[in-house]
Amino acid sequence: MAGYTNGVEDPHGIPPGLHQFRVNHETASAYLDIFYVSIRLCVELDGTAAHPQDEQWRDKNRDNWNLVYEKIQTLRFGVPHVRTPEDCCKTAAMVVKMHRDAGECIGHPCSRPGCAVRLLDGPGCAGTAATI
Repeated sequence: MAGYTNGVEDPHGIPPGLHQFRVNHETASAYLDIFYVSIRLCVELDGTAAHPQDEQWRDKNRDNWNLVYEKIQTLRFGVPHVRTPEDCCKTAAMVVKMHRDAGECIGHPCSRPGCAVRLLDGPGCAGTAATI
């Protein structure tokens, strides 16, 4: 999660989400890697060790449950999404867009000239296109 926090949230002005947020699923509890409460967005960070191929159906079932019963949308990222600064910028752009589409004016480009967040313009951020 440090790669996400240090490469995605911090340099792009994304307020930190809650880590390992507990939710109840049918008869058991589940933990969301990162949860942005205000927009009901879950970010799951999948590594190959913690999420082997044969267990990915469990994750998909949890994502479906969250969406249908809890109205929580999930973005699922893996190591390639935070591997390089460019990857982090693309990941940040998706998270920022989700916030902006929900009416929250958060996020800004990092210092990298080609930062993907620079290309965004969304609801709730009118008049900020010149700086993004």
